[in-house]
Amino acid sequence: MEGLDVRMSGVVCRHGRVEAVPDVDLDIVRGQRVALNGTNGSGCSPSSGPCCGADTIAA
Repeated sequence: MEGLDVRMSGVVCRHGRVEAVPDVDLDIVRGQRVALNGTNGSGCSPSSGPCCGADTIAA
């Protein structure tokens, strides 16, 4: 993919000790706009943290 800005593959998103989202794959191309939405408690916030640099991704 040319111009790829963000790629996450197999990322596990946690909220404290709880595994909120077990397997995140996400590709965002330069200029693309993305929104994460879902019901309360569905894991949107833990998933967006690594994407925007607010959380670190552990190997």
